[in-house]
Amino acid sequence: MSLVILVYGWYGRGNVGDELMKHALQKMFCQQGIELRFNSKLTPVVLSDVNGVIFGGGSILDGVPNLTNDALQILLSKKIPVFYIGIGSETAVHPVHQQLLKVAALVQYRDRDMPDLAYSLNVPNSVLSNRDHSKGILFVPNVEVVPTHLSPHWMHAAWD
Repeated sequence: MSLVILVYGWYGRGNVGDELMKHALQKMFCQQGIELRFNSKLTPVVLSDVNGVIFGGGSILDGVPNLTNDALQILLSKKIPVFYIGIGSETAVHPVHQQLLKVAALVQYRDRDMPDLAYSLNVPNSVLSNRDHSKGILFVPNVEVVPTHLSPHWMHAAWD
């Protein structure tokens, strides 16, 4: 019986960065015999047969996660290990994530010195299959799309 890990994040919604992260996680875990399930809502039913939950990647800490109170209580009880992988620390942290970070077995932040896992991989055809290839795709690191100097990430990068 293989391990089943649920991955919570912004997957399957056409965001190239998230789809690259999904590909990186699949490449990393599936070759180890670990089954990944990507889900955007956590409930006790969804958690009933998983061996762990990964939150990430990206800038998800400032929003409230889409989970029921019962699911939150299960995760806070440490019955199912919680992992944060490839998350951005440039935003405020929502109180629910603050609680979950305290019980997390692993917290892996992304930063300039350690690029997202997705940057080390080739772009899979599945990510590009619904795109107009004649126009090409430009990949821009997150820090390059900061809109103004008032952004919290801008200030964080300036201090670095």
